[in-house]
Amino acid sequence: MAGTDASRPDPPTRGPTVAINPIELQKHLSGLDYPASKDAIVKKAEESGADSDTLDALQGIADKEYDAPTAINAAVSDAS
Repeated sequence: MAGTDASRPDPPTRGPTVAINPIELQKHLSGLDYPASKDAIVKKAEESGADSDTLDALQGIADKEYDAPTAINAAVSDAS
């Protein structure tokens, strides 16, 4: 197959186009009670004034409960 590379994955359809700083992300989630749902995480980030890239990244994580800040950072990293 000329011109194609079957081993190359399709580009992601979700997630941020820029890297999200995990320290900045956690600043926006300061005071969040764990475990926390995706909706609670996004709401907390919105209330703290997170930028659109951060909010987009959080919208891209799986809809589940997160038990610690490190779990959120990992989910954001995996979704990008």
